[in-house]
This record gives sequence, structure tokens and C-alpha cells, in this order.
Amino acid sequence: MQKSKCIYPPRRQVNGELTIGENIADNGGLHESFCAYMNSKVVLGEEPRLPGLESYTPEQLFFISYSQVIILTP
Repeated sequence: MQKSKCIYPPRRQVNGELTIGENIADNGGLHESFCAYMNSKVVLGEEPRLPGLESYTPEQLFFISYSQVIILTP
């Protein structure tokens, strides 16, 4: 496998000891929003599949969406 020459965004190094609180909060928020999503599926039922993305489960699309927010946040 060849390593990509283009990495976006540029890699940023952070001190994990300084960001631990924010990391825990982000994880807690993701957990709560996923639980809310799963509860909404129980109440509202399964949503229709997105054309062209049928190979992904709704749960996978939830996390793909989350990753897009994280990667695009400056």
C-alpha cells in the first residue's frame, strides 16, 4: 500500500494531557447523540436508505457524518 502524498487537513500534534477533558466531553456527546438516534429509530421507525449509500447501515452513516464534522472543524 502506498502512502498518500496529500493529507488534509495537515496533521496537528496536541498534548493529550491538556485536551483530555475536551476529548472525554466529545466522546460523551457522541455517545449521547448516538443513543438519541437509536431511540428515535424505535419511536419513528427505520428511515429510508439513501440512494447510492445502500451498502452502509444507518448506524455506519451516523458515524461517517460525525467524522465529517470532526475533519472539517478547524
